[in-house]
Amino acid sequence: MPKLEEATINIYEYPYPLTSEVHIPEGMFQNCKSLKKFTSNGTSKVYQYAFMACTALETLSTPDIDEIEQYAFAYCTNLKFTIYGTLLKVGDYAFAYCQNIKINTYNFTDAGKYIFIGSQAISTLDINRSLGEYEFYSCQQLTSIKLHENINTIPRYCFANCTKLTSVQFPKVSRLQIGLSCFESCTSLSSIGFDNIMMGQLGGYCFADTKIESLKLINTSTDIKDFYRCPIKSLTIGGATTAIADGSFEECTKLEKVVIQKDAFGFNVLAFMNCDKVKFEFESGNEIINESNGIVTCHVEGVSKNMTILVAVLPSYNEKTFSLSDSYDSILPGAFYFAEKVEKIEITKPILGNLQNSRYLKELTISISNYSDPFIIDQNFCDSNAKLKKLTIEKAVPFIDDQAFNNCTKLKEVTLPESISFGQNVFALCTDLEEIKIPLFTDKLITVYTPTVDIQKRPSGE
Repeated sequence: MPKLEEATINIYEYPYPLTSEVHIPEGMFQNCKSLKKFTSNGTSKVYQYAFMACTALETLSTPDIDEIEQYAFAYCTNLKFTIYGTLLKVGDYAFAYCQNIKINTYNFTDAGKYIFIGSQAISTLDINRSLGEYEFYSCQQLTSIKLHENINTIPRYCFANCTKLTSVQFPKVSRLQIGLSCFESCTSLSSIGFDNIMMGQLGGYCFADTKIESLKLINTSTDIKDFYRCPIKSLTIGGATTAIADGSFEECTKLEKVVIQKDAFGFNVLAFMNCDKVKFEFESGNEIINESNGIVTCHVEGVSKNMTILVAVLPSYNEKTFSLSDSYDSILPGAFYFAEKVEKIEITKPILGNLQNSRYLKELTISISNYSDPFIIDQNFCDSNAKLKKLTIEKAVPFIDDQAFNNCTKLKEVTLPESISFGQNVFALCTDLEEIKIPLFTDKLITVYTPTVDIQKRPSGE
């Protein structure tokens, strides 16, 4: 039996005009390994799987097609085809692993997922219509992208792992949302600019493992690990709508300089975890954020009173002891992350927030003089502070909540007041804590400590 190598569909209007669109049915040539050429002069739509895995197909002449459904040409590895502006709707995996597909004019109004995954012929893109998730994933010959004003969303993983991508031109828009891992592992991408964007929102891991060395974030909010492991050396942050998430620049070990502009609205020290070379510069004139002698604070107007928030204690702070007194109403998470000289913290008034990620803290003293305004230690208050060795709680602390000192593995010495109650797992995994004396406890005592602790009740008056 001869093998099919060429197929042609011609649509004629004589003697009667066409009354309906002509389509190529679902799976019509699927797995036809010998088909090399297909021609059609009147077909407007290709249904799903129509040519899937036609691995010998090289030539496709279909000038009238405006819609292609999912997997229609997937795995046609030898297909050479150029897309023009007449093609409007393209389904999931439509050209997946078709390595010789090119795009002359991108005019999609409806784009599916993974459309061009694995293509090796697309080098430049000029896009003014909708994009799909994973659409150009691993298109490893793609070098430049220009996005026009109609683009306000770039879906997740859209250009991830495009290893030769060097240039991305973002549109001038009022708002641009860039999805999760959108440019992750684009290992040739060394610079990006958000200057044209009035408000930007980045998804997690958005530019992780790229080669970006210098960055200016203005009115752009980040998510977790957006620039993870990037070789960024300098960073500028500004704009009232900029919000920097925890871990945004984690493992950016070459980061040396971060400039906080005078119009910046916030500052998050935990965005820079494991960036131990970094130095922070704060422009003068900022009405929200203030830096003085290594202490960064934020002043917020409240309904009943104004609040002073401790944002960060920087390496330039030279004292070994830091007092959380009447000067502060709240602490931001990670405020002491870079406080490499601070070994002891004293708390003398109730305060909002916690001391997590205080990497250099060795001693903590809590003594509240006003019994009418006691201090309740919140959940995970000092969780996983690996260098903490000594804890002293003296007055007006009636309760320690769950896991407050969990995983403080170097904690050896704990002094408690005459009356105190506990939540669960308060000292769990404090593996160096061998003995503790307490006066009163709740029925949850058995979950307060690790099995290595010798629990003793202190006699009254001791």
